[in-house]
Amino acid sequence: MPAHAANETKFLSASTHCERVMGRHVVDGNKGAIMVDWPGVRLEFRLISNTRSVAIRIKGRSACFGYRVVAQEKGNDERNHVNTDDAADKLVILSSGKEQDYPLHDNLLNSNTTYKVSIWKRDDPINGGAIISGLVIDSDGNVQPNRKEDGNLFQQPPNTRLLEFVGDSDTVGFGINGQKSGFLYFLCCQMPCMTMAPSLRKSTDVTKSWAHLTARQLKADYSVVAWSGIGAKYSPESNMPSMLESYATLLPSGKQKPIPPNEGSMLGPEPSAVILYIGQNDEYADKSEDKLQKGFAALLKKIREFRPSHIPIVVVAPALDCNLACAFMGKKDNTAKAERQNRLWKAAVQDLVDSNIHVVDHKHEPDIALNSKEDFGICLHWNAASNLKFANPLVPKLKKILNW
Repeated sequence: MPAHAANETKFLSASTHCERVMGRHVVDGNKGAIMVDWPGVRLEFRLISNTRSVAIRIKGRSACFGYRVVAQEKGNDERNHVNTDDAADKLVILSSGKEQDYPLHDNLLNSNTTYKVSIWKRDDPINGGAIISGLVIDSDGNVQPNRKEDGNLFQQPPNTRLLEFVGDSDTVGFGINGQKSGFLYFLCCQMPCMTMAPSLRKSTDVTKSWAHLTARQLKADYSVVAWSGIGAKYSPESNMPSMLESYATLLPSGKQKPIPPNEGSMLGPEPSAVILYIGQNDEYADKSEDKLQKGFAALLKKIREFRPSHIPIVVVAPALDCNLACAFMGKKDNTAKAERQNRLWKAAVQDLVDSNIHVVDHKHEPDIALNSKEDFGICLHWNAASNLKFANPLVPKLKKILNW
């Protein structure tokens, strides 16, 4: 076993040594760093050997990352199983805004063992993006460089499924690990402490959301295009963009200009399908049914500009008898809102006359109980248990539509 001194390390850039990136990202061609913003974006480094230490060099403020370091048999390809074994996740919570090296293990690694590192963004653009510069390992260590001649980290492995989920806080998994709290308590107490309290910052976790759970059951990779508080066309916060404005961006919190449709390949490989669950936030910004319907239709048209007609778009509409997660509603308001969204989203789809846009009426099974501690997390958002109740019945519906 070679001797490794603590200060004998070397840096390996992310773009050169990352095997693959799952989800939207930007590669800094000059520095070799990978910039990420949307939730769930995952980087994989493989065949890390001859080292007793691995650290990630990363820069950002407030964002939260999960990671895993696992022993790997040389040549064993686990890329199709990146959504498993959630219990092994550990956390990196960024705070300083400065580039730092974060060790990815508690104890020294075995230098005779080969490892794989996965790191992914757990939260959404509301906490800002991050710049992942690369890995820091022992000076004698090795990491398999990416083998793609064109350096395209967006490439999807052959014969694999890729789902694109478009949504808001429910899709991100906002507050999913926290205890139930109402809107006023969140607004007055929790929201001001979000950037300072680690327990609140790590409460959002896309790997516990219905999108991740659905993709895992369908044995698919996924890309999440979602942002807490965002609307399809009308976001309630005046300083926040809508999904219509953000859908075609790679780094949405950085005010990046949308990519034009003729350069749509920059968004990554074509997904097998787009799953859309969004629109509740629009009603806080505008109550006009005509505007809500046209706004939802405009988002569908925007998605279709980038995802050609052979790609199914599945609109998940609230079932008429479902209980939505909403901070301001009682039972009566809940029923009216579910009916309105169900009707308007279906009308928007009919107006587009697109045979490959599908609508599914959907709710939790068993349905959640309004104001229940068993079903809700922070600010009356679904917790991990109710996300599973949402994903489980959706899977067979998607299998039928997608012929999977």
